[in-house]
Amino acid sequence: MDPNIIAPGRHEPLRIGAIGAGLAMERLHWPALSRLRHHVVPIAFAEPNDASAARFQGETGLPGSARYADYRQMLDRADVDAVVILLPIPMLHHAAKASLEAGKHVFCEKPPGGDLDRAQEFLGLERAHPDRILFVAENFFYRDDLRLARFHLDQGVLGRVHSLSWRISGQYVPRAGTFSSTPWRHQPGYRGGPHLDGGIHMMAAMRLLLGDVAKVHGLIQHANSQMGGPSTFVLNLAFASGTVGNYSAIHPEIVVPPDDNRLRLYGDAGTMTLTPPYVQESRGFDVHDINGSGQSWRVSRTSSASVDGGYVNEWLDFVAAVRTGSNFVGSVAQSVMNMVPLLRGLDSAESGGEVDLRANSPLEISASSVPLWVPTGGDGLFHGLDIVETRTEGST
Repeated sequence: MDPNIIAPGRHEPLRIGAIGAGLAMERLHWPALSRLRHHVVPIAFAEPNDASAARFQGETGLPGSARYADYRQMLDRADVDAVVILLPIPMLHHAAKASLEAGKHVFCEKPPGGDLDRAQEFLGLERAHPDRILFVAENFFYRDDLRLARFHLDQGVLGRVHSLSWRISGQYVPRAGTFSSTPWRHQPGYRGGPHLDGGIHMMAAMRLLLGDVAKVHGLIQHANSQMGGPSTFVLNLAFASGTVGNYSAIHPEIVVPPDDNRLRLYGDAGTMTLTPPYVQESRGFDVHDINGSGQSWRVSRTSSASVDGGYVNEWLDFVAAVRTGSNFVGSVAQSVMNMVPLLRGLDSAESGGEVDLRANSPLEISASSVPLWVPTGGDGLFHGLDIVETRTEGST
């Protein structure tokens, strides 16, 4: 989405302090924030790692005096309007609580805790601080390709969606300079390991497209000695809307052949195939109707900036919520509901039976999908996007 969609000049930029300036900041958030200088500007950060701190200072131009050894000292600054929390999952709650109590708005990485007890505590933080925005990041809610796919589903392009299939596989071992190299992911202090940390994005995509999950049945395997948690997670899903399907994530330590990794939806009027979740270019989806004719949609920017995976959009939503009090998609509740099917699926794998989430969810299960993000001040859902549509006849 166009970074200038909230017109600069109406407000002074939101001044943020970063709690953590490592890989998540460097690879995910700073590329978005650097495009939003009219709206968000970092003025301070807390980062114990000297190398990470030096890289962040080099990118932002912040002086050494902007760095803090203890984030609680940074929270004492009256000129910090909001904080972005980019810490290991077990540390998120303490930092969010301290930041809210210091009077700051909070943009917090997902998920809100490593289990549902801690997720409940995050919900309590939100209730205890109604005058502050507590935003939980989930870039898949804001991805333009997924928003466009959801829009077409709402328009009935597939008719009734009855089935889903998604298999994601690939070797998962520590590699220098990647997220798998982070020590806290090798022996995670939360359930599921990568199936919670990374799988929560896949669940967000499925919920955005199809609504809440009502029942799960899970199976696991352990075939990776280098990473914490099960290597394989197979999850059968029954959505409240009536859709049924299977999600499988397979991450052994051996090298595996390249897999398709595409989400497929099957309806009574057609099928939809989405590009793999981490493809960087040419994101979109293909639809084939009951006669086999194909239609393809791809999204790109009309500006020189490339599609970024939803990070610009989610930051725009956060800024708009802070500045105007508007509703926002990245709520604690939505992130909790991304956690529930995964964690209850792990329960199912341990107990050997199906789990009905309607009897085991901290929040109401709904057939309604996640709200579609609508840019503030823009011309509709897809302002600023170049949407390329192509058709083929009789394809299969």
